[in-house]
Amino acid sequence: MKKIILASFFTLSSIAGAVAQDPRLISVSGFAEGSQEPDMARVQVNVWGKADGAKAAQMLANEENEHFKKVISRFDLKKQDISTTGYDLTPEYKWEEKTNSNKIIGYTANQSIRVTLKKAEVVGKFLDELIKEGKSTKSGIMVQGVAWDLEKREEMEKNLLAAAVKNAEDTAQILAKAARVKIKNIYRLTPQSFNPPVPMYAAAPMMKSMDGGARETTVFSGEIKVRAQVSADFEIE
Repeated sequence: MKKIILASFFTLSSIAGAVAQDPRLISVSGFAEGSQEPDMARVQVNVWGKADGAKAAQMLANEENEHFKKVISRFDLKKQDISTTGYDLTPEYKWEEKTNSNKIIGYTANQSIRVTLKKAEVVGKFLDELIKEGKSTKSGIMVQGVAWDLEKREEMEKNLLAAAVKNAEDTAQILAKAARVKIKNIYRLTPQSFNPPVPMYAAAPMMKSMDGGARETTVFSGEIKVRAQVSADFEIE
């Protein structure tokens, strides 16, 4: 369900005794806001491995990466839906009192991957399949968060921008009528689109049902709000 909210802020500016060629303006701001349930999600995943040596840590992370690739193959994802956003191989240090220095005691390999799911309803199932049975302190896959979005966000933003312009124009007409002046034309129009960040939700762990089976992880998407705002100057007679 879509919701549209319109509002405006305004000022009336006209400086007495100004130079003749300076325009007499009504300055207003208009905005429009819409909300809609998300139809897609971006899942941030961290694949990691930890070992005494750097190569061993990489190998453990690569094994987890093989599991990750098997999971994504079951969700009909395209190449552009998966991207590595970061990779690091970091040594782990321990302070040695005797030598008064740090000593390397191991390495951790991390690969951050962003997965775009074009169907919001499969997010819970995707999270569950990422998690393997058993406990390991040497390697694993960690879900860092889920970002909800709209596939047609750009189209929605354009429609709201047009609504924001109309809102600014309506407000200017109200002011002009109240001030007993007439609007000649629009002098300046500037878009000031503002869209707050999409909330990030940490993934809940997979739950076990009483009969030993697994219940699908439940995630709550809420609604995404998209806002468009413009500032406009209208020249008056």
